[in-house]
Order: sequence, then C-alpha cells, then structure tokens
Amino acid sequence: MSNTIEVTPYNPQWSEMFASEAGLIKQALGDNCIKIHHIGSTSVPGLAAKPIIDMLPVVRNIQAVNQAAEAMESLGYEVKGEYGIAFRRYFQKNKKARNHNVHIYQEGDPEIDRYLKFRDWMRSHPEDAKAYAKLKRELAANSQDIMQYCNGKDVFVASIDEKDGYDGWRMVQALTDREWSAVRNLRQHYFFKSKADPYTWTFTHKDHIHFVFYKNSEIIGYAHIQLWQKLRAALRIIVIDKRYRNLGYESQLLNLCERWLSHQGYKSLLVQSSKEAYKFYCNHGYIHMPFNDPDDYECNPQDIEVGKFLIMNKQDRPKVSIYIASSIDGYIARNDGNLDWLQYGHTGDEDYGYKKFISSIEAVVMGRNTYEVVSGFDEWAYKDKRVIVLSNTLTEIRNEAELFCGQATDLLVKLHSEGIKHIWVDGGITASRFLEAGLVDDITISIIAMILGSGIPLFSTMDREHKCRLISTQSYPSGLVQLKYEVVRDS
Repeated sequence: MSNTIEVTPYNPQWSEMFASEAGLIKQALGDNCIKIHHIGSTSVPGLAAKPIIDMLPVVRNIQAVNQAAEAMESLGYEVKGEYGIAFRRYFQKNKKARNHNVHIYQEGDPEIDRYLKFRDWMRSHPEDAKAYAKLKRELAANSQDIMQYCNGKDVFVASIDEKDGYDGWRMVQALTDREWSAVRNLRQHYFFKSKADPYTWTFTHKDHIHFVFYKNSEIIGYAHIQLWQKLRAALRIIVIDKRYRNLGYESQLLNLCERWLSHQGYKSLLVQSSKEAYKFYCNHGYIHMPFNDPDDYECNPQDIEVGKFLIMNKQDRPKVSIYIASSIDGYIARNDGNLDWLQYGHTGDEDYGYKKFISSIEAVVMGRNTYEVVSGFDEWAYKDKRVIVLSNTLTEIRNEAELFCGQATDLLVKLHSEGIKHIWVDGGITASRFLEAGLVDDITISIIAMILGSGIPLFSTMDREHKCRLISTQSYPSGLVQLKYEVVRDS
C-alpha cells in the first residue's frame, strides 16, 4: 500500500458501498454476527475522509471469528488478527489500494460504544466535524506515513471521547506517541525511579507485549507481559496510576490480561510478586508456583513466586449448570448404569424443580455413557432441547442429538457464537471434565434417600479441589434433599 494519504470530499456513495459490503460480511460471519455498523469518517455525511469504508460487525463470540477467516479471505480481505487492540478481529480489503476496513468486536465490548459515540457526535456537531476535516487535510498533506497521520489525530480524537459521553475501558498495545510516552512515564515513576530503564529494548521485541489501559480517554494503567514457550507467560509489570488506585482498576486490568492470554491459548501466568502485592495476587486466585525464568533476568530475592492456571472467561461462553441426582453415598448409577433406584420414595406429582430448570436451559451436553443410558429409555427425555453428545469414538447417533468431537472449550465457543446462553452438562464424567476445566457455574445435586454401596461415582477423580458456596437447600416428603451450589471463582 502506498504511503500517500488521500483525504477526499464526502462521497454520497459511501453509505451504499457500506450497505452492499455489509451483506457479504454478514454472510461470511454467519449466525455469530448480530449486526454491522458503519463507522469512521465515511459514515458522517459531509465529512471529508480517506476513501476507506470502516465497518464494525458485532458478534456473539470474538474467538469464533477465527473460523470465518477463509470466508473473509474469499471476499478479498486480509486477516490481520487483533492488530494491536485486545479482543478485536481486524480485516483489510484490497492490499494495494485499501478500500474497506472491518473491525469486529464481541457484544458488550466498550469499544463498540466508543466508535458509535464518536460517529454520532460528528454527525450532530458540525463545528467539530469541520475542525476534524481541516485537521485531516493538513495531516494528509504533511505526514510521511500513516503512523504520523494517526499520531496527529490522537489528541483531537481523545478530546471528542471526553465530550461525547463515552464511559468505558480500552486495552491496546502501545502504538501512538502518547501511548509510548505513558508507558515510559509509568515504568520510570513506579519501578525504575532515578535509574535508567534497562529493558526499553523489549518495546520492539515480539515476545514482549506492552498494554496501555484507558479509562475513557485517559491512560491510567500499563501491563508488560512476556510470552514464553510451553504456553506460559510472565507478568513483568502491572501498574495503575496512583490517582486511580483502590477503585477496582487493578483487578480489571489483571483480569483483562488473563482473558487476553487465555484467548491466545496460554495456560498459565507467572508473577514475581513483591511482598506488598502478594495479598492482591492471592485474592485473585494465584498460588505458589515456580517462576522458572528461561532468560534468568535479575530479580529481587525477596519477591514471591506465584502463578495461576488460566481458564475461559465467563463472558466468552454460555452459562454452564450441572443438575444431577446422587445416592447418599455419592453414586449416580449402579455399576451397570441402571437408574431404577431414582424412584425410591417418590410419590405424587412432585418434579423437584426439574421443569423450571429444564425451561431455563437451551442445550444439554452429555458423554457417551450417559447418552447410551438415556437412549434406552422408552421416551426421549429432552424434547425441544438441543442435545450434544461428546465422543471421540461414536460415529453415528439418533436424529434428536448431534455429535461433537473436541475440547469442552471449543464446544462452548461454538455454542456461544450460535447464541446459546445456558447449557446443562449431564453425566458424572462429562460434569467432572467441565468442572476440572473451570467451566461450571452452578451445581444442583438431588440426594436420594438411598445408599447403593457401590456404583458409578458422582464425580471422577480430579487433579485439584474446587470450592463451592451453598446457595440453597430444600427437602421433600420423599426424603430427597436438593442442594444448590455456586462454584467459587477466584477473581
């Protein structure tokens, strides 16, 4: 692409070009796409702009966009990944003479509101639009490249963010002059103080990520992450400016870093914590874990080595519930899978809350063993519900169900992208698998007044403990006692 920056008068055909392209992109993204907005200067009638249509599709699941890469490429788009903005997917069309940019975000991402508020402000405030057009023409005439052009707009855009009512966060990799200045200032002021920063070389190293954290239009925090092999990462620095501390932003930035790493496929985040910060990390689920720095950088010998295994963030998946019956001694079936004992003591029409629960879920996920048991019932138990069977060995199943081979996280990404908001995980082995992966939100156990003595256990053996908080208990005349738990998340 040429370094020449062209700003042209407003073209009324830009809105038609957007509408035409939006239909193609909606088709490429499939059911994951909720809506597509026209953003940027070409969306503002009368505003001079670079003749590039900026589009913002809103999707249910940002990770599922990766599966649409081939479809986007067939439309002539180049896949650019996040391209510096956390939790975005970015595509450019026509590499030689770019004419469309596509910025994809997951519903609820505050960047969506930022783009729309900026657009709407420009549409309703002609004086600001006029000033913006004048600035862009001057920058286009005097900028040597697109980076200089973007730096020149940065302060003006931030001033509109302040005026248009935008209230949200942003986490982006440092790019503009203002962002790199904030990085240097935060590092120097809070960490290196009077001595020179010996690690500025990391600013251009591919394995070192430097995130700046915005609250509205102001940079209030910074995080430096180093990416290691074997899907490990190190949090080298995390800091919130003193003026904004103890307002929850420290936790928010840490959670965003964890979520971002999880999206990249990293399994653990390691920290060399100061004594003062140790409690903060413990409160967020960090435990003692060897740092094992492959580069053996100098550290404070008084630092405490902690780490955390990363799990899928709740906003990237459906709600997951376990709803299951158990004997007093913790079995969910006899050794042969028989469930005849479940009716012990049952009288009348009491359903123990099952109808209310089943009406709240949209899909049932089970393993092969549970599927084979329920398939033997006289009547299919999951009418009007989507049923997914997890199995790497089954090759065909009944028409009322669908087969899925893969990881639990992959299934949740798929279901979330299809608009599924709440699922029931049924069966001891499958429930244990989801629980061990940190993917379960609540557990309802109905304890039958029966001791089986032996059978299939409620949960399989797991590698770690899982803390739960009791939400409610209810007893019934049949002797059944129902316990509902929330799975405790370290936040």
